[in-house]
Amino acid sequence: MEISDLPPRYQKQAQKKLEQQKGKRPSIAADEKQPNSKSKYKNEKTTVNGIQFDSRKEAERYQQLMLLLKAGKITQLKLQHSFTLQGAFTTPDGEKIRAITYIADFTYYDEQGNFTIEDVKGYKTRTYKDKYKRMADLGYTITEI
Repeated sequence: MEISDLPPRYQKQAQKKLEQQKGKRPSIAADEKQPNSKSKYKNEKTTVNGIQFDSRKEAERYQQLMLLLKAGKITQLKLQHSFTLQGAFTTPDGEKIRAITYIADFTYYDEQGNFTIEDVKGYKTRTYKDKYKRMADLGYTITEI
């Protein structure tokens, strides 16, 4: 499957993700491995349709969601959807505090119109657990794959 196989509204999103990846390390195809580079969590970066994913598991989920999208079972699939958990601000002392964001692997609407947030997890970091709780506090449920 190529970017041109995607519906037009998703082609822009995939192209944007590709542009974001420029300047980063070269992408690794699914069947290529770099023998001397080991990830902290033992995940393998994988490229599908020119989009680099943090793990094979995430790339596989993307392919499943693309099939569901083409079948009309889901709509408005987004990759790397960002949620602001706390806005940026400046303290009375002048210290600038950055915004806290959560970036979901995938978001989409199912056939019933329910908004779904998915995160493909192999290992739950402390930061992820904290952000998961903040998302729940804002009324969002994250489906972990």
